[in-house]
Amino acid sequence: MVALVIQCGRSKVAEAEQRPVQIRSLYTGPFWSTYRAALRRGGGHGLQTYVLSAEYGLLPETAMCAAYDRVLVDDQYRGQHKDGTPVRRIGDLVATVRDQAEAFGVSEVWFVGGQVYRRLLERAGLVVFDLEPGGLLAKRKALRRFVEDPRLGVLIGRARQRGSASRYPWLPLSLVLAAEPHMRRQGVSKVARSTRGFVRAYECAGGDQTAMGDVPASTPGRSGYPWVKRRDEFLARHLAQPGAMFESDGSPTRKHLALIAWAFSPDPARLRTWLSSR
Repeated sequence: MVALVIQCGRSKVAEAEQRPVQIRSLYTGPFWSTYRAALRRGGGHGLQTYVLSAEYGLLPETAMCAAYDRVLVDDQYRGQHKDGTPVRRIGDLVATVRDQAEAFGVSEVWFVGGQVYRRLLERAGLVVFDLEPGGLLAKRKALRRFVEDPRLGVLIGRARQRGSASRYPWLPLSLVLAAEPHMRRQGVSKVARSTRGFVRAYECAGGDQTAMGDVPASTPGRSGYPWVKRRDEFLARHLAQPGAMFESDGSPTRKHLALIAWAFSPDPARLRTWLSSR
């Protein structure tokens, strides 16, 4: 099954003011309207769909929910929302979403929504693939196509990932930091873990892979060369070399740890399972 996460919306059906309704029917905004229309055309087979709610976190579309009024904001946000709507900061929901994802057996998701909601998923330790990085119309078109044929949608999405700022999917910062003690014990990626290395730069960027395309790497003789390009070069070079990714006991090999230090794993779900057992 493919996990699809759609962010919540401000507008909701009037019925939800009186009693709880299914998540699938709750929101009247463009993303959920597009989703329901694709379902009516026979889509949705092989999908597990969730909402990422500013009030409740990650919920399956079949859950019952009453109307609420809440906006998700970054941790740095201060004061009230411009229209007076109550806010919830990302940090307030990270643990909740992490626990919910674990309970649902979700580690990788395809996502449609805004960057604040995306950052919440990443900080909760999920591997996030964007259906479409463009504007609202492009996102709705990608969502419709994805729901009507999830297998085709996954192929298109992965091709887009390969053609984006980086050719390789990114591990969330939380997984990289969780693996760092294991790198240290094995003496792997000392430069990448140094104060001028990739791990610290990724940490300073708050795990925002888009920002890494703008941050210049500390590379002698290559002033202004962005980290995302350095990462692509490192991964291409090391992935071309032979070598196993996991030991017989399930732990990542030294080669795999070196890739993790650059926010990449060929098997994020297996890596997450191993880290969670430590």
